[in-house]
Amino acid sequence: MDELIHRLRQSQKTSSNLTGESDSLFKDAADAIEKLKGQLLFGNQIIHNMVVANQSAYIAHAAGKTDNAMDWIENGLEGPGHLPDNPDKKTAQQWYDDNVVEYFDTRTQ
Repeated sequence: MDELIHRLRQSQKTSSNLTGESDSLFKDAADAIEKLKGQLLFGNQIIHNMVVANQSAYIAHAAGKTDNAMDWIENGLEGPGHLPDNPDKKTAQQWYDDNVVEYFDTRTQ
């Protein structure tokens, strides 16, 4: 992506062969955008599936099926290889605090 931005800036500075270079740059930009859209969709699908699995666990737990609820959680983590390795025997809160990703909340801007 950085290379594409660099090429776009260079083409703005040069008038020779501008039409051909611009056409090429716009095609590359369109291809990069399509790739990013695919990656974004894939990430959204992962998040969606994890939320649905957590909702299913909640529903099972609310119905009194606590073993079944834990199965939903375990399967959701084990499938993609995300079962936690916790050799230090951290509490759930310690694990969360040590591993959560802080993000910039754009909703407040």
